[in-house]
Amino acid sequence: MLGLRDDVHRDEAFSQHVGQPPFVEEQRLDGDVRVHGHPFREQSHYSLRTSPAIAGRDVHDLHHNDPVTQGREEPPVALPTSHTGPLPAPNPWTRLARKAREVGVLYTLMLGTRVLIPAAIFRVARMTILEILPHALTAPVVADERIRWATPQDVQQLAAFGHALDALQRRIAEGARACILTERTMLLAYVWFHGPYHDEEDLGVRFSLGPGEIWLFDAMVKVDQRGRGLYPQLLKTATRDLGREGVRRILIAIETANGNSLHAHQAAGAKAVTTVCGLRIFGFTFVWHGRRVRAAWTGSTGYVRLPTSSIA
Repeated sequence: MLGLRDDVHRDEAFSQHVGQPPFVEEQRLDGDVRVHGHPFREQSHYSLRTSPAIAGRDVHDLHHNDPVTQGREEPPVALPTSHTGPLPAPNPWTRLARKAREVGVLYTLMLGTRVLIPAAIFRVARMTILEILPHALTAPVVADERIRWATPQDVQQLAAFGHALDALQRRIAEGARACILTERTMLLAYVWFHGPYHDEEDLGVRFSLGPGEIWLFDAMVKVDQRGRGLYPQLLKTATRDLGREGVRRILIAIETANGNSLHAHQAAGAKAVTTVCGLRIFGFTFVWHGRRVRAAWTGSTGYVRLPTSSIA
């Protein structure tokens, strides 16, 4: 179960985790709010979703559900109209065929079963764990004025990607951070980070992070902007900034069947370090890493705890 603590305890815990002071909001002269302090705070029982969801040629949904971020609904697509009335929405088979072309038949079938079968009854996943080491980046990161860290004022634009507004507000309040890329004030891409642990809710697995570690758990590139190489530039810039703040390792979990997402993150400097398999069936969770197996009754809300130091 996720424990609840008051804000003071959260701030103190995170200050010790990365050796930085709590967040402080600074009102700038231009009306912006800039957040200073440690790069993340503990999530609460609202539980942020699993891994990033980036689609298209830049990268596809990383892992788990489609979309993988809890509570996110794909934004409606405006259809052209004629004199005889609006055109009908694409039928489910058309959408299924389009998804299969994007991410492959195997991964599409996997996503379909996860929609049909509740997670508490059955869920299986094979995750590739990747890491990015900020201090190991040798190539200089080109300065890009389009990229910055999100503030509470950016919530409305982030919500346009399909997230619920209140869920985004909770993320920010709980210490999660988003790095965003905009052009002419329009949001084109984002990537979210949090810590000091990351929950794979559907599997009932909790990755406990070590000092100086942070988890990349959600990302997206605007549909009509994919293929421009925006995500690698965004992720490299975010990695550089987090490294300057004391983060020594960024971790990511990606469904192994989602090759597009793996390639996209590897293009941004991520390296695969291990594989973790999980099975949840009727409330019991089993986790395999190498020759080690962990098992526990997790019910519908519990977790098998897996320290990152034990897997990578």
